[in-house]
Amino acid sequence: MSGKYSLLIREAFKNVTLENGVGLNQAQGMDDYADAHTLKKW
Repeated sequence: MSGKYSLLIREAFKNVTLENGVGLNQAQGMDDYADAHTLKKW
């Protein structure tokens, strides 16, 4: 993603934190049955 939309999205979410949630990379790993060690890296 590039251009003005990328900047708008980054600006809109700049103060958003994950807290106790699951990130995109971790969720993909879970979908692909990644082992616990790999999931912790994300």
